[in-house]
Amino acid sequence: MGEGFHLGREKIRVWQAHHKNWFSACRGENMKLLYICEANLFRSPIAAILTRKKTKGTNLRVDSAGLWIDDSVEPTSFLFTALKRLGYSGHRPISKEISVDLLKKQDLILCMQRSQVNEVLNLAPEIKNKVHTLPEYAGFPNEEIPDPSELIDAKEAEPDFCITTRKEQKEAIEFWINFIQIIKKYIDLAIQRIKREGLIS
Repeated sequence: MGEGFHLGREKIRVWQAHHKNWFSACRGENMKLLYICEANLFRSPIAAILTRKKTKGTNLRVDSAGLWIDDSVEPTSFLFTALKRLGYSGHRPISKEISVDLLKKQDLILCMQRSQVNEVLNLAPEIKNKVHTLPEYAGFPNEEIPDPSELIDAKEAEPDFCITTRKEQKEAIEFWINFIQIIKKYIDLAIQRIKREGLIS
């Protein structure tokens, strides 16, 4: 067969690979989405909890992981109180660290900051087209979701035993409600894009 035939088949193969997630959705296969933050304690678990509720009943399967984990560190209970007040049920997930195998199994990977994207690509450069920051994927390429400890009034992100007065407890819950709302803004837009592109059914 002529060279033109082989070039045509190669173009089709590239197009099919690029639209793999769309074909998977049409066949009813699960789409795998992984959120990544530093230690899989706050940002990526929050994103996963919000996304699971908002895409319940679809073929989207959501997980979260960290660049590293420390099992001796516990997320504050005020985070889960805030989630409950906003209508989400969630509990501390078993933290997991990223691996090449885990990354390659995903259809879409959303990180909280550009530095995390770079860490992921250092491990698996071949998945470049699957990896974005959550704000970038939601349409805000110049924005990031910082670690809670980097924010003003970061005392509210400290362990429970550091927050003792009722005033401090109230402020901690309010801090987490506001932080969750920040992530929710990006999640809503990211889900809209996923649905618009026909990646889930």
